[in-house]
Parts: sequence; structure tokens; C-alpha cells
Amino acid sequence: MDCPSLRWLRQHNLILVKDDQHLTLIYKSDRGMADLAHGLIVGCINHFAEAITVEPRDLADQPGRHVEFELTRAA
Repeated sequence: MDCPSLRWLRQHNLILVKDDQHLTLIYKSDRGMADLAHGLIVGCINHFAEAITVEPRDLADQPGRHVEFELTRAA
């Protein structure tokens, strides 16, 4: 089942599901709060006790404004 929020993220290329083990989330905002987004992602992973690593990568000159988060589930 596909929820409306997930559909919106996919339509705007903010979430890319590569396969069962990999997911890419894109954070883009002039507010530059990618560290907060990273913390929320990690907090959710910890809350649900998932074995997932998160690798942030800045995509812009100004840190924290356009970041790609690569999530990988342990095999």
C-alpha cells in the first residue's frame, strides 16, 4: 500500500527506493537543518530497533541545505 505522503516524496524525487536494502532520502531547504533531519532519521531507526546505517552527503556549497541520506539495511 502506498500512502499519499510517500507518493508525494517519490513524485518530487525526495525519496528513492533502490531495492529492499537501500533507500535514499533527499533533504533540501534554505533553513539548513539537515543535522536535525539526520537526528530524526537516526532516532526513528533506534526507536524501531532496526539495523540500518545512515550516510549523509552534502550536495550543495552551503552545508546542511541540500543533503542526501543513504540508508542501508544490514543483510
